[in-house]
Amino acid sequence: MRELNVDEVISVSGGAPLTPEQIVSRLGGSILAATVAAMNGAVIGYNRGGDATGVWGLSLIGQLVGAAGGGIIGGIGGAVGGLLVPFDYVYQHAIDAVKNMMAGGVK
Repeated sequence: MRELNVDEVISVSGGAPLTPEQIVSRLGGSILAATVAAMNGAVIGYNRGGDATGVWGLSLIGQLVGAAGGGIIGGIGGAVGGLLVPFDYVYQHAIDAVKNMMAGGVK
C-alpha cells in the first residue's frame, strides 16, 4: 500500500479547505448563534438564579448574576457552535429559539 500525497488525502477524507463564502457563512452563523444563545442563557439564568435565595433581596442579586453568567456562557457556546455549521442551519434554529422565547417557552 502506497502513501497518499496531500491532494489525495484531502479528497479521500473530505478535508477540503473552506472557500471564502463558506468562511463568511460560518462567521455570520457564529455571530447569530452567539447572540441568540446569549439571550436564551440570560433568560434561563434570570429565571433560575434567584431560586435558592429569598431573604433581604438576595433573590434579585441571584437573578442578576444568573442572567449575566447565563448570557456569557450561552454566548460563548453559541459562538463555538455557530462556527461548526453554515448560516442557513443556524438561521432556522435561531428563529425557532426566538419564537420560543417570545412565547414564554424558556423556563
